[in-house]
Amino acid sequence: MPTAARAQDNAAAPGEIIVTAQKRSESVQRTPVAIDVVSTATVQNANITTMTGLSRIVPAVQIVQAAGATPLYFMRGVGSLSGTSLNDPAVSLSYDGVPLFRQYQGNGQFYDLTRVEVLRGPQGTLYGRNATGGVISFVPTAPKLGDTSGSLGVTVGNYNEIDTRGTLNVAVGDKAALRASFQTAQHDGYLNDGEQDDKARSARLQFYAEPHAGLRIKVAADYSYQGQLGGGYALVDQSFFNGYAAGTQKITAEDRVGYLSPRGQLYFAARNRGRPYQTPNLHFNNNFYGLHAVVDVDTPIGTLTVQPAWRHADLDYYAVNAFALNIAEHDDQYSLETRLTSKAGGRLTWILGAFAAKDDVDAGYIYDNFNQTGSIAHYRQISKSLAAFADATLRLTDRLRLLGGIRYTHDTKEANGGQTDLVGGSQIPLAGKRSWDATNWRAGFQFDVAPRIMVYGTAATGFHAGGFYFSHVVLPTDSNTVEPERITAFTLGAKTRLLDNKLTFNVEAFHWGLTGQQVSLFTLDSQGATIFPTYNAGKSTSKGVQVDLQYQPTRLTSLGAQVEYLDAVFNSLTYVQSLPVQPGFLCQTSGAAPQLRVDCSGQRPPQAPQWSLNLTADQTVELPSGAAITFGWRAHFQSSTITGFNYLPDDIQKAVWQHDLTATYKPAGGAWDLGVYVNNLTDAVIKSNATHAANVQAYQLRPPRTFGARFNLHF
Repeated sequence: MPTAARAQDNAAAPGEIIVTAQKRSESVQRTPVAIDVVSTATVQNANITTMTGLSRIVPAVQIVQAAGATPLYFMRGVGSLSGTSLNDPAVSLSYDGVPLFRQYQGNGQFYDLTRVEVLRGPQGTLYGRNATGGVISFVPTAPKLGDTSGSLGVTVGNYNEIDTRGTLNVAVGDKAALRASFQTAQHDGYLNDGEQDDKARSARLQFYAEPHAGLRIKVAADYSYQGQLGGGYALVDQSFFNGYAAGTQKITAEDRVGYLSPRGQLYFAARNRGRPYQTPNLHFNNNFYGLHAVVDVDTPIGTLTVQPAWRHADLDYYAVNAFALNIAEHDDQYSLETRLTSKAGGRLTWILGAFAAKDDVDAGYIYDNFNQTGSIAHYRQISKSLAAFADATLRLTDRLRLLGGIRYTHDTKEANGGQTDLVGGSQIPLAGKRSWDATNWRAGFQFDVAPRIMVYGTAATGFHAGGFYFSHVVLPTDSNTVEPERITAFTLGAKTRLLDNKLTFNVEAFHWGLTGQQVSLFTLDSQGATIFPTYNAGKSTSKGVQVDLQYQPTRLTSLGAQVEYLDAVFNSLTYVQSLPVQPGFLCQTSGAAPQLRVDCSGQRPPQAPQWSLNLTADQTVELPSGAAITFGWRAHFQSSTITGFNYLPDDIQKAVWQHDLTATYKPAGGAWDLGVYVNNLTDAVIKSNATHAANVQAYQLRPPRTFGARFNLHF
């Protein structure tokens, strides 16, 4: 997989998009993988600076924010609602080929990108663990040999938004290049107390060299920072709540009420939850660092790639949703991947590789219910993962190819720590070491119906790693670990380019079966302590169809449509919880708290809308002077969506549209451009994630209507 952008560009035919989804450069239309490709222009036009923004432009993806710095990732309903680092995500993140163990490591990477690749479905052979739902891969723009150029840009908007960005590519002789880039992003809060604001600073430095033929070296470092209040959940009154004085107006999501506001304080006081354990000090002070290298060596049988990497995170934040979390966490991740990739063009192409990683998390937190209940905890968890993998494509004829891959993974986790209740001081120790093995495989075919019509079919498996949680382990039936969940997915698709390449029409039908579903919820352990375990609760099925249509009737007009139909259901999901359910609970119950048996079988999983639709239209108008104005429209629709695992009517986000508009002026020569934008034109209030604690409910909301102007200078 060549590292230099020059090598990638040379591999592309006119109009083709080159991806590295299969660890080698190839046209997306020749890749037998269900994949969405998001360009850097799309990221900028959509004003995306955080992970949650991807949900607006990729139909299969729902990314929501937990309390604090941790995004939660879902692909077609497969994901995890647990934001603790004792658990792993079910959608894997990758940055420049480096897998990211922790959910928050993707923060601050939306700048100077060649593209973002979203791979749908399990990627257990080439990407390994925690890719049951899929992979989100960031591909930064690599240094370019023989080129000295750069750009600067600024965006200003409402909510006092000020974003800046810049790149500088410098040729260092004929065989090396240096590329530096940065981004800053900040805006005031979208809630009435200043929460859901942003202050981010990111920078990246890359050095690339080809010291002699057959040897390519890249070394890269990056840093990002999150500040301000961050977080931000809007408080909402339940329809049945009667704790206010007569005549007090109830809060709705449209009010965007935050905890710090007078109305928010009244909200908590009316529920006898105005007594925090410690003086609230809402803040974000999170720092992320990375250093990695890629060394490619051409050999007589193929390219040997060695990729060592180190990632580090320091988290320090106090955030509120239905409760408060005060987090101090440090994470160090070390990884090394080595692979040998055969030369292209042969009858058999293959990849052989090995992977090793260690992730060391040291975390402490205070969980505060604002009524003198909650817990203080500290833990250290060390995760180690070893893997060996192989992937191959066999060309039987000029039109038919067989696909196959296999990966063996050995995971070990060791955790030590303790949790203490704020009331009574009872303690739950955490001490354990567990290992899990997994063998994942992929098999399929790829057939060229015509020169620009390809059909493919695959069967693939993946696994989501097990983990720990706080619980007494006294009785033989007690446990403080969750086992891995596993998925088997079948895909049948077609990729076509028609009408002299003006029309791209791709379609994918899929069927996913997930077993050992990992579910997190409040319950009691055998000693009567209230805990928040993650355990294997049942099975789910996701099936449906996604259609991707891109049409360019003229060189000045582009139209696009992505439609996904998703039929997702919990085939089996039963559990016991310690808390009573609220009125309107959608699942079946029997017994009573603290041993309330719940049966959610037949319910739709959270974050799995039945219909998702993205529409785009871009029209360029050329002026006599040689300048041009491009008008853009982007719309996102999703049908009603369950936003949390509580299955309450208030947690259902009704079907909703979001419309974005852009207009960009470029003078002749294109040395600069000036644009204006409006996002969420109708100011729709969209719930993305629900949390509950006793009779408090809060929702993460998508941003309100935002608008502004952008200026970019190219030199």
